[in-house]
Amino acid sequence: MGYDNTAAELIGTNKSPGSAAKPRASTDANQGQTHARTGGSVSALNANVQQSRSQVKKLAKDGQVIFALGLIVMFAVIYMLGRVYWDERYYTPEEGVGYYLGMVGGILMLVAVCYSMAKRVRWLRATKFMRHWLRLHIVLGIVGPYMVLFHSTFHIGSLNGGIALVSMTMVFLSGVIGRYLYSKIYLGLDGTRMQAQEVRDLMRFFGRRIHSKRIESFQESVLDEPRDLLHAFYKLVAYKVRSWIVWNGVLRDAKKFIYAVSYRKGLSKKEAHKKYLQFRKDFREYMNALRKAALMGVYEKIFSFWRHAHVPLLYLLLISGIVHVIAVHMY
Repeated sequence: MGYDNTAAELIGTNKSPGSAAKPRASTDANQGQTHARTGGSVSALNANVQQSRSQVKKLAKDGQVIFALGLIVMFAVIYMLGRVYWDERYYTPEEGVGYYLGMVGGILMLVAVCYSMAKRVRWLRATKFMRHWLRLHIVLGIVGPYMVLFHSTFHIGSLNGGIALVSMTMVFLSGVIGRYLYSKIYLGLDGTRMQAQEVRDLMRFFGRRIHSKRIESFQESVLDEPRDLLHAFYKLVAYKVRSWIVWNGVLRDAKKFIYAVSYRKGLSKKEAHKKYLQFRKDFREYMNALRKAALMGVYEKIFSFWRHAHVPLLYLLLISGIVHVIAVHMY
């Protein structure tokens, strides 16, 4: 089966079925020595574990990808519906409501673009104001494009207007993707990061009760840093599939093993199921930490590439927007 201490420890022994149980005092003594070496008390360790666990769970959630996809899908749906149902009787982009939608949307995006410029000023970068500006940058980077989309009446129009609209759409899509990548690296918009060592320590903490050749082999294969962007994308896609296979395989084998050993020791089915659920909980915690440890370098590599691509798009949007405004008011 490949399980050394996994299910055996869960049913009250640190050895395989049929062997003598290892005294619990020895385990506690070993843990005490570990705590003494790290210079922290048991309560401090537990507090750190709880904090790290909540952070890893936050980083491991997929809510951000749903939010990102929702923004993109909504943008596309509004554009398609506008193409079908918009009528010139409502408004035109040259005057009235349509004109002011474009003007306000353009100003909002201009303020958002200024954030990228301000980041290059050293004394501004060190202030807390930049954290609030980042939030504003994200909000305005969403609201502004939607207003300009309505201003365009969902049509490309003139050449300069078409270039501005396409540039805006590219920046919008890039910004949504960047926000998702940011959420996988930082704990919040204040720029707080979880260190790789913290994740690995948490992974080892929960891994003490989970011993399997399958898990150890999987862990060794996914913790190497990506060599380049292509390798990073491969690891991102491959990890999803491989972790799903490992998760189901380990739980299937562990359930059989725990129930078999519990039956030999005379435990009831209810007690065996309780121990299986405990193993499942520990395994989930371990996999969350392993997932973050494995993908931390992957997301950082992709985010670094994204940052170098997003900034030129912002300047392209700025230039095309200025040209569009000048052309509209001159002709």
